[in-house]
Amino acid sequence: MKRLIWMALPFALFSLNLFASDLPCNAHTQMTFTSKHGNWVVRAEHVNQIANIVDLDDQCSPLNQTEPGTDPSQDKQEVTGTLITPTQGLNTGQQLGDNEDFDTGLLFSMAYQPKSGDKHEHPAPVCLVYIAAHGPGDPETRVIELNGARCILREDGRVFSVVAE
Repeated sequence: MKRLIWMALPFALFSLNLFASDLPCNAHTQMTFTSKHGNWVVRAEHVNQIANIVDLDDQCSPLNQTEPGTDPSQDKQEVTGTLITPTQGLNTGQQLGDNEDFDTGLLFSMAYQPKSGDKHEHPAPVCLVYIAAHGPGDPETRVIELNGARCILREDGRVFSVVAE
């Protein structure tokens, strides 16, 4: 019995550390967005839980806020588009609501934006990035590239980075 406890102890300690709030702004996960070429507008939407997306480099200012309704069909989200360029990325964090758990899902869109005065491409290159959790420490991710867009998603624990090319 003692041996079993000693064998389980490292896993238990690792699990506690994995879910500790060691990210800035009390964030559950961190997502960074960068561009290798051109300007892109990033937007975030929560798929199924009450949470906020905040800018970790701007004093945790909200980029997406969800106001709970009396039932999920009445939840309201305010989504802000943020321009990223090859010299200015976006560093965000997801703050879960008070009564939320790991059954969360996020959908990020990244749409290419031509420089001022340049002709707009039709259809515009777009990347959709889906991040969801099957449970604690078990994320599921997908990237959908549309109209010639190229986006690369990297994952390191609770930190995700997306590079648009």
